Amino acid sequence: MRFTILLLTICILQQGFSQAELSDMSKNYILRNVNIIPINKDTILKNQMVIITGNKITLITDDNDKAFQPVDRYFFIDCKDKFLMPGLADMHAHFPEYTELKNYLTLNLLAGVTSIRSMRGDETHLNIKKDKNLPQLNLYLSSPPITKALTIDKKTADSIVTVSKENGFVFLKVLSIKDSLSFTNLAAACKTHSFPFCGHGLSNISMPLLLKSGYNSIEHLTGYAENLNKGDAYVDKLIKLTTKHKVYNCATEDYFELGYNMQSITDLKKRNGLKYIADTTIVKWDKEITEDQTKIGDTKLKEQREAYIKMRGIKNKILVSLVKNNAQLLIGADAGSNYSIPGFALLEEMKHHSNAGLTNYQVLCAATINAAKYMNQSKKWGTVEINKEANLILLNANPLIDLNNLNSVEGVFINSEYKTVKELESELK
Repeated sequence: MRFTILLLTICILQQGFSQAELSDMSKNYILRNVNIIPINKDTILKNQMVIITGNKITLITDDNDKAFQPVDRYFFIDCKDKFLMPGLADMHAHFPEYTELKNYLTLNLLAGVTSIRSMRGDETHLNIKKDKNLPQLNLYLSSPPITKALTIDKKTADSIVTVSKENGFVFLKVLSIKDSLSFTNLAAACKTHSFPFCGHGLSNISMPLLLKSGYNSIEHLTGYAENLNKGDAYVDKLIKLTTKHKVYNCATEDYFELGYNMQSITDLKKRNGLKYIADTTIVKWDKEITEDQTKIGDTKLKEQREAYIKMRGIKNKILVSLVKNNAQLLIGADAGSNYSIPGFALLEEMKHHSNAGLTNYQVLCAATINAAKYMNQSKKWGTVEINKEANLILLNANPLIDLNNLNSVEGVFINSEYKTVKELESELK
């Protein structure tokens, strides 16, 4: 009976596709015996059958029908002892030169990253989605960043937002700002045109003003620790304002870990994804790190590390307090430093959040459903549910138990295709 119902369901689904679409079997999959990490709740759905038709999850059901037989036009994947979860989202990324983009995007897929928020826009980035030679991830593109070099009156603000929106960018990134008037003009224009803006905490703009402005994310946790001189109560007030005005935070702690030389070269060589980096590049990185540390000197290097450990403790406290107050977090690697491997650096960033005191489930939410909510895409992706887009990763181990299990990617579903790790590796130059 169960088989009959399931077969009928599939037949109905097939009727919604043209013959041409149905002839492309790569668009249709049936996953057997898979364990689902749905993310919409902290649980495991064991031994499920998942049907993917096109780029949509069309059915999820208990997989206990031993009589189930292959269905025409669907690929079967035996997922026994494997785990299915939403693809990860790197919400603070910087694209390389265009010629290096294919490898960059492929590395992200190898790490299970299917969505990227670019934080330093360039006009060339608008071509990425049109370039069929590039892996087509979910990309959310920032405008060229706003800096303090620009005086922004009302007319200029309106022009910046209008042009950015018309060109296809989806938000404004504020790196720095000249003055409070420039900031309020920019905020007003973004509100008028319903255009998101975000960026750094700004040293010349008060945090209450920034948090109330419509700013929808703060990068690097800037603005909180810098106000500690005003007392814990004031920082608590800022955190409550963060929650009230639905401002997200993206900490990028791995960027600082690397920047402050917190890891020895020996430890750096244990980082994920290093096997995809050319030996000549690694030798270059080692040389640059050694020269930098030698230049700093042992004494100052020790002082620098101690200062950062203190700051990291403060930031971790703020991070946990944000979560306790129901403020939302994003996960972003800010990859680009030596030993910061695209895609794989996000996994390192997630471990920093775990070390700060967040549960594995909270960290996974920050890297999936939180990102979807932030981008107003939660009806499309971010969880494993019927009618959601099938941007998914298949793992050989459970990341709810250990985040390191995110390194066990078996394959990735993206834009109606399933690609194994081996297939993705073959696409690297």
